[in-house]
Amino acid sequence: MILDEHDGNVTIDNYSINLQSQEEFVGSCFYRENDDIKEFGRYGYYVESVSWLGREYFLEFWPAMEQFPKKICMVEKGTEFYSSLHDWELRANVDLLLREEARVKAFLESTLNFASRRDISQPPYGVVFEYVWGEIAVQSNKNDFNCGLYISWND
Repeated sequence: MILDEHDGNVTIDNYSINLQSQEEFVGSCFYRENDDIKEFGRYGYYVESVSWLGREYFLEFWPAMEQFPKKICMVEKGTEFYSSLHDWELRANVDLLLREEARVKAFLESTLNFASRRDISQPPYGVVFEYVWGEIAVQSNKNDFNCGLYISWND
């Protein structure tokens, strides 16, 4: 996966990712020619493995839908947090959640060229790296023990 930090365009395997609407996403060459894309729920899609910044991620696509903005959600594979996702006893661990948030935040701070950053002081907590086109957020939520990286756009 390539995220152009100047304009927010995302490409995977040389295909531009279009999340303007569900119709445009499922009509795209990326969707039609990629057997690895799976559907979940009515409006979500995922790919088990995508490489970004030298790391492997589980990636969810959420096309824009009515009042819901388009976004991409990612969780890094091969981490202690990722390993806990299918075991509630392991996952329901606040320390693990906070360590994952701190780890992802530190990695992105040392890797990305963001315009500014701000802390999120209300749940779900985290940090937002701001760009002219949108943002990349690292968020964790103690209510549902979720933690991830979220890419969203202004339009």
